[in-house]
Amino acid sequence: MSALCLTLAEQSLATLNEKIRHYAGRVAFIEVRLDYLADPGGSPQLPSTPTRFIATCRPAGEGGCFQGSEAERLKILQNSIDIGFSWIDLEQSVSVYPAAFQDVSVLRSHHDFFGSPSDPTELYREMRRLPGQAVKLAVTPLDGRQAVRLLQWAEGLPGDHRKVILGMGRVGQPTRVLGPLLGSLWTYVVEDGERAVAPGQFSLPETSGVLRLESWNGSEGRPSLYAVLTETDFGFRICRILNRLFADRGLRAACLPLAVDEVVPWLEYLRKSSLHFQGLAITGGLARGAAETHLGTVGLPDEAVDTLRRTVNGWETGSTGSALDLPGTMVPSESRAWVSWLAGQFRFWTGTEAARDALEAYLEQEMQGREREES
Repeated sequence: MSALCLTLAEQSLATLNEKIRHYAGRVAFIEVRLDYLADPGGSPQLPSTPTRFIATCRPAGEGGCFQGSEAERLKILQNSIDIGFSWIDLEQSVSVYPAAFQDVSVLRSHHDFFGSPSDPTELYREMRRLPGQAVKLAVTPLDGRQAVRLLQWAEGLPGDHRKVILGMGRVGQPTRVLGPLLGSLWTYVVEDGERAVAPGQFSLPETSGVLRLESWNGSEGRPSLYAVLTETDFGFRICRILNRLFADRGLRAACLPLAVDEVVPWLEYLRKSSLHFQGLAITGGLARGAAETHLGTVGLPDEAVDTLRRTVNGWETGSTGSALDLPGTMVPSESRAWVSWLAGQFRFWTGTEAARDALEAYLEQEMQGREREES
């Protein structure tokens, strides 16, 4: 079962406790970064709630803030069990495994902030042999093909493995979206973009209405999946609008944003992936790049393509009519182009018309939200 995990990193224990109370019950997991506290040995107050809490006290050498001794750090993590934490994040490099850790779920983690192995298999096997209940592998893809390779590798892992697989940085962001669909226990989010504790983390407001992972784990199963490939920073806003249109029509479908810098590796991957996406959209500059790329190498015609949908015979390609001139920003003066593109995209994917007044209202809400964030 995949879910959102909200990371809270505060210097003040009082502020941390206030935020824990605010978010408890709103997300499935909360990771508390004890190493960010002015006094890492402080005791957060965990309310009785369905939310499960993860204790992390990352040392400076692993990208964290804790400057004390290893013995002190392990003692802090042991004390977190008595406080009520149900998970502890313990780095792969830690050889000491206190007996107290038998009473809690342990996530064995490995972070590489500089690269991504071409084949993580042996590293993953080593980590699974360590004491613990789950494995976290966080690496840094340097380009789209490395990010795709990480996801292809993750698809081949047994479904019963408890794991969190993700790519850090801008290039790795699509793995944070797709990883949970491939079996990761959760994907990390933060309160807002200014509070990211690892490169490429999304904010909780961004993911609202888009990554509804918990709701996809019920008896009805996963919805039909669509993706928007975009080089801009408002992919979540586009997908939130399209998801509202799906809901308006009573369609069990979800649109996910994939922020990418190149098209071909992702078209190759999504065409063959077991996730079986039903449609893809390519926005703005990426669409212009796709028009100049030999898409025949990925089984698509060498022509201007900005939208695809799956058919019984494979991918059918088309154009919404305005995508090659789609604005690179989402501002009121360009709303007409956005409404045309969104309406055309929805029509091509579903064969139904979107109510333009509803679409304009949804777009205005997203634009206002963006203006509030920038003010």
